This record gives sequence, structure tokens and C-alpha cells, in this order.
Amino acid sequence: MTTTHDRLLKTLDGLSEAQLNYKSTPEVWSIAECTEHITISENSFFGMLQGTLKTPADPSRRAEVKMSDEQILKMIADRSEKVKTQEAFEPTRKFGSHDATVKEFTDLGT
Repeated sequence: MTTTHDRLLKTLDGLSEAQLNYKSTPEVWSIAECTEHITISENSFFGMLQGTLKTPADPSRRAEVKMSDEQILKMIADRSEKVKTQEAFEPTRKFGSHDATVKEFTDLGT
């Protein structure tokens, strides 16, 4: 997570407002919107992870696991099939500005 976190911040560094908000078509997200989506997602996943880690593992529930780690990672990495995100993860300028979104992303987990 640290590597991808740092890579995103490095990619965003120095981009102009025009570059951040450019959309090749009205249906696609801009870089700023993608950054907001990532920040919303990371916030949500980090919160779920924190909650999960508070509960001790229960080996008796092992049979309830539906997917292996490898299957989950493959699904996340495979972008050949586009899937529309859930409404809660769509960019809506929730943080007010791109700079505020980047600050929120940077502050995750601190």
C-alpha cells in the first residue's frame, strides 16, 4: 500500500488544473475524479480493515471463506472487464477540492 500511495502522489505532483480536470469524453473520469474515487475507497477499506483487525481470527469459520487471496488479487488487478462502481464510491467533490482530496488521501491511517 505504501508503494502505490507514494506512486499516486508522485504522479499527481506538478499537474495543472487543466490536466487534473481533463476528460477525453464526458463519460470518463478526470484524474481529479479518479483521485477522489481512490481516496473514498481507501478510507472505506481502511476503516473496514481496522474493524476487522479488532476481532480475533476464528479458525472455526474457515469454511465460510469464499475466495482465496490469489483470487481477490487477480480480480482487483484485472481491468479487462469494466465494472461501474457503487454510488458511495463515485466522485462528488466530497472533500471540496483536489488539494483537499490529496490531503485526505495523505492523512489516511494517521
